[in-house]
Amino acid sequence: MTLEQFKYLSEPDQNFLLDTKAVFLAAIEDNEGSYSLFQVDGFYLEVFCSSGKRTADFINYFDETYLLEPYLQLIDISPIYNILAMEKCPDHFKI
Repeated sequence: MTLEQFKYLSEPDQNFLLDTKAVFLAAIEDNEGSYSLFQVDGFYLEVFCSSGKRTADFINYFDETYLLEPYLQLIDISPIYNILAMEKCPDHFKI
């Protein structure tokens, strides 16, 4: 799915896609609520929920990577390092 296709989905269809296909990356909380970042294919979804609410107040969607900056230090990429380390390791050292 592309960002343009997502834009034209109905709100229930956007929520369904968020529940079924989106990959959670990170969350930021402040006094107003929480922002959760998800990735779907080649774009990102930022979901804001007010404090004390469990439903989304709004979903922001984008594919510009500079908008990821607030989340970058929160995203755990250690599994990627582990995979890369195993790929570089000679076969007789692999578990």
